[in-house]
Amino acid sequence: MTHDDGSRQREQPLSIIVAWAIREFLDGQGDDPVTAALDALADELNAPQPTAAARSLIDSGAWEW
Repeated sequence: MTHDDGSRQREQPLSIIVAWAIREFLDGQGDDPVTAALDALADELNAPQPTAAARSLIDSGAWEW
């Protein structure tokens, strides 16, 4: 049986099945300690949201294209 045969049997597009599998895998990984530490640091420093931080960097002229 190919992947497409399996997705047809489940009446789901293969992309939906793959997305589900990836989500299940990532959910099973638990929290990444590095990401958790960086998130905690950003919260502690009251860091701006990524889009605001990026815009600020571009507007300051500190970023070169």
